[in-house]
Amino acid sequence: MKKLKSKAGITLIEMMVSLLILVFLVVGMGPGMETASRIYREATFETDSGMLARIINNAMGDILRYAEDVDTEKNWKNDPLPPEIPFVFTSYDYRIQDAYFYLPEDANGNAKGVLQMKNLRNGSIVDLVNTGAYPDLQLSGLEVVFDKDNGIFTIRYIISSISDPAKTRDISHVVRLMNT
Repeated sequence: MKKLKSKAGITLIEMMVSLLILVFLVVGMGPGMETASRIYREATFETDSGMLARIINNAMGDILRYAEDVDTEKNWKNDPLPPEIPFVFTSYDYRIQDAYFYLPEDANGNAKGVLQMKNLRNGSIVDLVNTGAYPDLQLSGLEVVFDKDNGIFTIRYIISSISDPAKTRDISHVVRLMNT
């Protein structure tokens, strides 16, 4: 009777074919992973910047909507307001008198990522919105215009990515006074 020889294990050729197939799979996945990563970063920017825009619009809109005294020509202590302060407003519901919004900058002129409101009467400064929850985002170009005839505020600002400055979002929001 013949004894069967055991042929357990794999040959060198089988091992090399397996490695070649694995290399093709890994090389083929590289561009797909890069594309998936890019799409994820873009989606994250869109989502985070949209959420930050809603927070800013709600915060500023709530205060401005109930403003009772918006003065574009006010002289503060006999000094005209500087051009970067287009108007001051009072909102008694929020206990705010003669205040304005602004984006503070650091010593190098870079935005700090905070939207602040300064009260001219007592000099207090309040952080209205902070980008702390969105560390890759920064605010710039804040512009708030008041149409006195129609009682409408137009708020514009830019949200951009710190890690990819090409990603920006120009936000425009309109708020109407409640008491007009």
